[in-house]
This record gives sequence, structure tokens and C-alpha cells, in this order.
Amino acid sequence: MPAGVTDGLFTVIMEFDGTTAAAQIRARDCDAALYGWLKELDTDGAYGLTKAQRIHLKAAYRPGVDGTPVQINGLGNVWCLTVSVNGRLALLHLVKTVEFIKAVQPDSER
Repeated sequence: MPAGVTDGLFTVIMEFDGTTAAAQIRARDCDAALYGWLKELDTDGAYGLTKAQRIHLKAAYRPGVDGTPVQINGLGNVWCLTVSVNGRLALLHLVKTVEFIKAVQPDSER
């Protein structure tokens, strides 16, 4: 990575097989964020998925073969990718995220 360039924060939102999960990954770009997210599938309990779901999801996506995330028209820093996993659809959204200092509380909790 060139001097002075730092990793950004990416939020990955996944919907697959009845599970919706969100995770944050530090990466230099969207493709690297996806790779980092996929690598985490090796971790027990990752993203609330069962071991079988994690194995099938990771095996279904082949970098460079199944495509890369596509930027969503009209939006900056938002990408989408779909993967077919044994006939089921996995939908991944990747968002380059602004750093935050403190989580915002809903109006009802203020």
C-alpha cells in the first residue's frame, strides 16, 4: 500500500438462508474487504451462521470466477454481490463506512 494510504472501514451486510448479519472489516478497497469477510468464515460462529452454512457459502464464492462486487448506481461507496449457494441466494452489500466516535441512541432513549 502506498505511503500515507490507510485502510478504510467497510461494513458488510449479508442475507443468506434466513440469516442477516453485519460485520465491519478494515481494508484498502471493496475487493479486499470482501476477501477479509470471506476469510472470517473460517471462525466458529462467524456472522451467526452454522458451520454447514459457512462451509457452503465460502465454497460457493470463487474470487475472480464468480465476479466482483458491483457499485450500486447513484450511490457512492456502496457495492452489491450475489452468490448462488446450492440453489439458494446469498446477498452481500458492502459499504465504505465513515468512522464514528459514539453510537447514536434512538430518539426514544434520549
